[in-house]
Amino acid sequence: MNSRDVDHRVKILVSDEYAVIFDGKDISVSILPLQTYRAFISRDENSVSVAPESSSLFTEKCKNTGVLPIAGTKKDNTQQVRSPALAKLTLNVSNTCNMACRYCYAAEGTYYTTGILMNKDTAINAVTFAYRNFSTIGQVNFFGGEPTLNEQIIELICEYFIYLYKKGVIPMLPRFGLTTNGYAMSKRMFHILRKYNLGICISLDGPREIHNILRPDKKNSKTFDVIVNNIQKIIDMGIVPEFECTYTAEHYRNGIDLLALMDFFYEKFKCS
Repeated sequence: MNSRDVDHRVKILVSDEYAVIFDGKDISVSILPLQTYRAFISRDENSVSVAPESSSLFTEKCKNTGVLPIAGTKKDNTQQVRSPALAKLTLNVSNTCNMACRYCYAAEGTYYTTGILMNKDTAINAVTFAYRNFSTIGQVNFFGGEPTLNEQIIELICEYFIYLYKKGVIPMLPRFGLTTNGYAMSKRMFHILRKYNLGICISLDGPREIHNILRPDKKNSKTFDVIVNNIQKIIDMGIVPEFECTYTAEHYRNGIDLLALMDFFYEKFKCS
């Protein structure tokens, strides 16, 4: 891979197929198809733009030019570059959480920040970047932290995709999905699940006695009963949830093996 420094904050590694952009300002990495990366590069070799979710440099360039890179940029006057399809777009809409899981790798969902919720401008810029650089988007997944703490942005993004589809800007409407701890499910969130037909994956670590040890809330309160009650409401809505379970040494010490967990999820929720 070839390497070059744009300034003290950004380092770019370029291979035959991809460009890897490291932004030292916010310690982020973007991996872009080479054709997309080339579309970013200014004719001025001393400047470069990177993805909106990874650097303020990209946003600054967009403000200066008034445009975002558009998919389908021509290599020359005759050949049109086909934009790649994107199977899944994951949007981290919340760098904060309402739980304090014992094994959390993200500092209670903050990812070692002060706890940030995605705002409207970032959401619109991220979606615009995605649809302009990929021919189709198969799925949009809302992630965190705990994404249900930013339900208004989830709704905004779903509505924006529907608007783009109705206007013929995108050829298909992506499926919407949510990865959640299931603890903060407001009436509005249940409405969003139903209205936009969100697929849902819920983090639950098994039976009450093990889940409450591993996944308390910020006040060290037990969360199992609240979550299970919300799961039942989701099932009653006709939505079939998926489950994400983290297996730990605590399970092992309590005599809960993988088969016991599978039995629990099937007997409790008919989850196969």
